[in-house]
Amino acid sequence: MFLLGPIALLSVFACSRSHELFTDTVPKDFYLRKDLTDCSARFHKHKIFQQQCLVFGGVQANLTEFPHMAVLGWPEPGQNGSSSGQILWQCGGSLITERFVLTAAHCAADTNNIPPRLVRLGDVNLAASDDDEYAQQFEIRRIVRHPEHWFSRKYFDLALVELDGVARFTAGVCPACLWTKQALPAQIFETAGFGAISFGGAPVPNLLKTTLRTMSSTECTKLYKNTRGLSEGIVSDQMCAFELDADTCQGDSGGPLQVSLRSFRDTQPFVVALTSFGRGCGTGSSGVYQRVASHIPWIESVVNETMDPVRCSEKYAAYRHFSLLAPECAIRNAYINRVHLLWPAEAKGPPIPCGGTFIDYNTVVTSARCVHDADGVKPNAIELLESLDKPRAKIVEIQVHPEFDEISLRNDLALIRLEKYLQPDIHVAPSCIPLPKPTEICTDRQTHDPVTCWDQLADTTKMNLLNPICSPESIERSTVKLVWSEDNDKPPCVGMLIKTDTVITSIRCMNNHSSDPPVEIELTGSEQGKRVKIDTKKELVEGVIQRSCCLQRT
Repeated sequence: MFLLGPIALLSVFACSRSHELFTDTVPKDFYLRKDLTDCSARFHKHKIFQQQCLVFGGVQANLTEFPHMAVLGWPEPGQNGSSSGQILWQCGGSLITERFVLTAAHCAADTNNIPPRLVRLGDVNLAASDDDEYAQQFEIRRIVRHPEHWFSRKYFDLALVELDGVARFTAGVCPACLWTKQALPAQIFETAGFGAISFGGAPVPNLLKTTLRTMSSTECTKLYKNTRGLSEGIVSDQMCAFELDADTCQGDSGGPLQVSLRSFRDTQPFVVALTSFGRGCGTGSSGVYQRVASHIPWIESVVNETMDPVRCSEKYAAYRHFSLLAPECAIRNAYINRVHLLWPAEAKGPPIPCGGTFIDYNTVVTSARCVHDADGVKPNAIELLESLDKPRAKIVEIQVHPEFDEISLRNDLALIRLEKYLQPDIHVAPSCIPLPKPTEICTDRQTHDPVTCWDQLADTTKMNLLNPICSPESIERSTVKLVWSEDNDKPPCVGMLIKTDTVITSIRCMNNHSSDPPVEIELTGSEQGKRVKIDTKKELVEGVIQRSCCLQRT
């Protein structure tokens, strides 16, 4: 377990360069590449990287690190039935709305069948008051256990605790979102609690955190064989997690097992499961956790709110501390590939800070939200970050993901094409992205994917153009001009005959004209001026296609 210290890293790149970073020259083999699978071999030369870490021991959670963390308390009785003023904090929980805390059902009563009466939020040290900047405490109005939970069994271990007031949201008190999918988002999870730090020990006043990794349900079932209350073994809505030197313990029940997903600005916690029960603590023991995904409809019916993760993230984003996405360990001399988007003087710019990352010679990936401002003005150039001379390149094309949704922000991706090409060196190089393995899906026995098959056609054409048979004269004879029904002052578009019924041309040039397709092609060379109508149902005349024989090779 680690404690992030208040350290900021500033990496500055400076070197004397023997070449300009951007060039007009098309890189070697640029048009022969089928995809980006050669990224690492092409751009990343053998290099020794140095790591600098921001972690240096400690297990205590930061004040705003788990703003959804709640703790349930039992006031100790004093003489004559009055309260002694002492509170036993014995269970954890997660704030999921302004009024409800999600916890384990077995926390609804202690061993004396007494229910908890208090909930405390925003406190990471229950024994001190100097950290109470965000602390809030409430009486419990009611506890709603899962309708299928029995205290004699270890299944359906969920309960909702309703507060007697409304939580005030701050950076230290803010609901977590719930992981609603059946598939787990990761193999390693975070957990936190005020529970004991040794088997049989007393709860501690400090909120402690650790990471745990999942264990297969088969292995976990073996560990808990013949366990009372677990007659069906480990079921699908339960999961097991462990670590050799860490574990949850008594007093951690009901606390979150979570994963933190990062956006450009902040980190959003998603509760995947709740601490339910275990056998011993630490030293490699495995705990069992109650997953929440299968019980979202019941949770929503009680709290009367949607648990949709997108809505949740948007709703509470304003209360999350800004995150620079700095990892606990960073590579000091990593390749530089981040860019800053530059805007025309009249542009207002996007509502969020925007940048991008080089993924190829002339391609930058960024957020779809970053490619226009409120007035529709688009960025016109990029500037390389972390470089003292900050070289720039002009933007010539922007493509937004076709399924980008501005409301839900799904598929929030865009590609930026540059006028010039990056010249990578030992300091500057594109970042490589993981790609799926290619599959043969354009054969007669496979389902055809239009996009992939078109890419395959384009690749074949590129290779054929390099065939010695295809002399410059042959290529010139295969070139045609595209003709629209109405003359305009737009730049002319040209194409090449590659099949008996196909002309390949530039999408960018087509878009510059209109949404209507061209109606004719005009021949060049010795037959310059002769036109052929475009008919999608018929092949071009044989005399025309003979001029492009070198392009038909397959």
